[in-house]
Amino acid sequence: MNYGVRANEDGIREVVQSIAAFVAADFSDESEEDHAFYTAMAERSRTQLQNTGGQTSGIEKIEMELATTHLAVQRVDERHTTTQNSLVTAVEDIEGIDANEVAAQVLQLQSMMEISYQTTAITFQLLLSNCL
Repeated sequence: MNYGVRANEDGIREVVQSIAAFVAADFSDESEEDHAFYTAMAERSRTQLQNTGGQTSGIEKIEMELATTHLAVQRVDERHTTTQNSLVTAVEDIEGIDANEVAAQVLQLQSMMEISYQTTAITFQLLLSNCL
């Protein structure tokens, strides 16, 4: 799953615009007007980055969306890892059988079947006259 952010999204655009305006401003004079202008520009830039009036800023929305998506991807990855481990274990249980153990079980089954056939054959040969 791919996720990401485009450079032209509103939150990023607003932040870049406010920073660009702040950087382009000239605060070289140390007059009261420059100080007031600097304070106003700093406040405007701050509102682009922070929660103002109970509203989430655009950059915070992008951050929350990325965090939510990242968490969802992590959970999907964990589920896939768990599923993969379960499937690998199941395949190993099916394919990873010891040949000696299988041979021993087949021989045991063969012996039990031979005994069963011999018992059945003896039972069919019994007649009432043979028992008396």
